[in-house]
Amino acid sequence: MSALWVCEKFSVAADLARVLFGGIATHNHPVIETKKGARLVYTTGHAIEPAPPEAYDPAYQSWDHQDMAELVRSTGFRLVPGQGKAGAVAKIEKEIRAAKEIVVATDAGREGEMIAWEMIERAGAKAPIRRFWASALTDTALRKAASELLPPERKLPLYHAGRARARADWIEGLTYTRYFTRTHTPPRAKPLSVGRVQSAVTALIEDRCREIDDFKPQTYYALSMPARPRRSPLASWA
Repeated sequence: MSALWVCEKFSVAADLARVLFGGIATHNHPVIETKKGARLVYTTGHAIEPAPPEAYDPAYQSWDHQDMAELVRSTGFRLVPGQGKAGAVAKIEKEIRAAKEIVVATDAGREGEMIAWEMIERAGAKAPIRRFWASALTDTALRKAASELLPPERKLPLYHAGRARARADWIEGLTYTRYFTRTHTPPRAKPLSVGRVQSAVTALIEDRCREIDDFKPQTYYALSMPARPRRSPLASWA
């Protein structure tokens, strides 16, 4: 059995099947079998995501409990299938566990690395793994990357960086959203959402709106030089 290729989206899996393996023979979402017998799976982005607080402890469904860092510190960080993706996740994990070799072919970057490795670790894969790394999706680029598969450790730091970012965002977002909602909004009001990116961007927009609202027209003067008359080229001969 040839290697199992783990992709991030159907379009890339289809391109790989066409360019490298003679095209698609069968397609049963999210599994593709090619005409040359290779198998590819695609995750449709982040197929698994951080579990909600109440999955750790039902008491955390109440917003009285706000310390998310303490919650995951005591139980370990958990991932669950995204909404409507449980069936696809189960199929992908089955393929990963059955594979004799795995090729990570998700997008070339931090998020792509994270998408693949979270799924591989969750499935408990034991097979050797290599990394397909292509920044372009032309036929030539795909063939070149397939001929130069990388050892997994070459790109693993990107996975660790992505995982740290995602977990920090989860802890920070939930902790501060719950805290500021309880302390800065009236009862039964919509949650006051706080997060690493959205809060900073919102602050930039707010600052700019205030600058526009507080703008006061002022008279200013610009320096200008009087135009010099043009001289004929023959003037020097006069």
